Amino acid sequence: MSGLRTSALAGTVAAAALLTLVAPSGAAVAATGRSSSGEKHCTVRPNQREAACFDTFPQAIAHATNGAVRLPAGARTVTQQQLDAGMAATGFRVNGANGANGANGATVIAVIYNDSNFGGHSFTFVKDHGCDGDWGTVEFEEGNLRYFNDNTGFNWGDEIGSAQEYAGCHGIYYEHSWFNTRKSGRTVEGVWSGGWMDDEASSIRWV
Repeated sequence: MSGLRTSALAGTVAAAALLTLVAPSGAAVAATGRSSSGEKHCTVRPNQREAACFDTFPQAIAHATNGAVRLPAGARTVTQQQLDAGMAATGFRVNGANGANGANGATVIAVIYNDSNFGGHSFTFVKDHGCDGDWGTVEFEEGNLRYFNDNTGFNWGDEIGSAQEYAGCHGIYYEHSWFNTRKSGRTVEGVWSGGWMDDEASSIRWV
């Protein structure tokens, strides 16, 4: 496809598959124990080489947005309206389709969950800009979700059960790594939960 802009994360995560726990400020910290459910909620910002994993989804979103979006305790999802409100309240560009706030820009484009109905482990994808609405151009891609691990040993290959999307991005989820559907031809697009792609996706493109 023309205009392909591959995500920098695909290379950096491949080079450093083990994730380091970091504080919301970016400073490294020791693990502080696991949540009672054992779930982890991870994210990586564009100016960081390694992902950060937390015990709760609100902690992950706060890190993803440089503290601009503070969700209530127990929240499992975030809305576009909440992301936009964080930007408006802080002046920090946390979401949007066109550009970002310099090196510290943080645009949430998608959140994947390992359970249906947006439950279980989560991974928040953050880029330096959103998508432009041209579905003929791939904005970002992650070719092998097995590179994404947390400190519990969980990895995302064949583990997605539901997904949300933001900032004008439209996800295409492929059954196998490197956007290969083999004989099945299986893909699923957009926001989804459960169904025949549950625990099957291994790569993603966003247009």
